[in-house]
Amino acid sequence: MSEIIRKFNKRNVIKLSHALNYAHYNVGIVALDIIYTLIAQITNEDTSLNSYQVSIVQLEQRFGRKLNRKSLENAKQELISEPILFAKSNNEDPYPWVEKFELNSRKGSIEIKLHPNLTEHLIKPKLYAMGNLESILAIKSIYTKRIYMLCSQFVAGRKFSIGMKPLRNMLSTPSSLNNAYGNFKERVLVPAIKTINDSSDLKVKYDEIKTGRYITDLEIIVIKKDSKVIRRLKSGVVGVENWLNGYQEREDFMDTEVA
Repeated sequence: MSEIIRKFNKRNVIKLSHALNYAHYNVGIVALDIIYTLIAQITNEDTSLNSYQVSIVQLEQRFGRKLNRKSLENAKQELISEPILFAKSNNEDPYPWVEKFELNSRKGSIEIKLHPNLTEHLIKPKLYAMGNLESILAIKSIYTKRIYMLCSQFVAGRKFSIGMKPLRNMLSTPSSLNNAYGNFKERVLVPAIKTINDSSDLKVKYDEIKTGRYITDLEIIVIKKDSKVIRRLKSGVVGVENWLNGYQEREDFMDTEVA
């Protein structure tokens, strides 16, 4: 029996497990947008990951920009070869994002399927981050997209902390942004927070936490713009939960399930 190949739907909600949201991987912006758009196709009724066929024109319309053959070939190579590296505590071997990526230039379409090992991270994950695809696609920076998804995970708790080392590892930042906090702040953090606040469904603010003379952690408050909490914050009543319980391991992110 041949596999059913589905067409892209217009779903705008993405869900992925905490472990996948934290994972380290190094892909370009076209590949990342394809990943998030693929994840948005998954419904609550799905029991396995499906194959999809999408026209390049449809992707261009969704992304709001043109996609040339070189950018798609690069995305294909990244998605079939670049490993997803999970935290050691997750005890999961690396594997690529997709099992299949067939680019048909004659038809102007892509047939694509996520790697089956991602099933537990995308089909009804117990702990998950939930983001808005429209907000993600409007963001032009890879770092900002991932920081947006990190913040989306903590909307229910509204306050969390993260160490600079695991944050940089998650974002796959180069050494030029890792050696000095000032460079990271100027080129990654400040633009990301501004873009998220200006262009997404979230409102974010952060404080820098020092250990000795160095900035080692960020404490971040995140709320939905349509939440009543925004009005409470504006009136000076900060109604947020404290997620600052520390990490299980200093290298890891903090996992907390909201009751």
